[in-house]
Amino acid sequence: MTQGTSDFSFTALMAQRVRELALSLDRDQQALVAQLDALGRRLLAQRAAPGKGLYVWGRTGRGKSLLVDSFFAGLPLAAKRRVHFHSFFRELHQRLNAPTSPSLPEVIAQMTDGCRLICFDEFHLHDPADAMLVKPLLAQLFQRGVVLLATSNYPPERLLEDPLYHARFLPSIALIKQHMTVVALDGEEDYRARHAPAESPFCQGLLLVQPSDHTRRGHALPEPAARALTLPGRVSHP
Repeated sequence: MTQGTSDFSFTALMAQRVRELALSLDRDQQALVAQLDALGRRLLAQRAAPGKGLYVWGRTGRGKSLLVDSFFAGLPLAAKRRVHFHSFFRELHQRLNAPTSPSLPEVIAQMTDGCRLICFDEFHLHDPADAMLVKPLLAQLFQRGVVLLATSNYPPERLLEDPLYHARFLPSIALIKQHMTVVALDGEEDYRARHAPAESPFCQGLLLVQPSDHTRRGHALPEPAARALTLPGRVSHP
């Protein structure tokens, strides 16, 4: 379904996608569709103030990815970027450690240049070093009028739960609540179970075997191959 900027309707787009996938949306999911529809229309109305973004949280299997994926793919806006939150911070650290020694505001500007919408997948924080960079990141983006759309398994209050560091993260939580509407998509049903195959090998669990050639051949496992792994900043050899 192709739409121009003037007739964009995420509600209609999602209705078609739901029919194609033979799905049904619960009340909370329908409410999120309406909020995403309004967000998309604001972004496409060039003269409109961008307004608040959305912070969508809930346990896995509640439909966050389906709705946000569909919205991002269907929104006819060129100035948008979608990135996994931890991938973004990995790139951020790499740029900060570059030989040119750029400042944090310079790196953030380089990574988000021209974006009006940034979608962060898996907005989780467990590393205190990353957490201390979130506040300047959010402050700079919100000051520029960038709209953020984030998905997370946790409500903002549970980000960086470690009591040793949580108090330091409270200003970042306040920024999230000030500039983003927090939406809970955390119903009891795990929608992944609807489409899980009734019988399938290795549907869950781990395969543990003895590290011997005989056991490996018995399970038809491939021959181990020695190769170098390229890690950030170094190459690891076997």
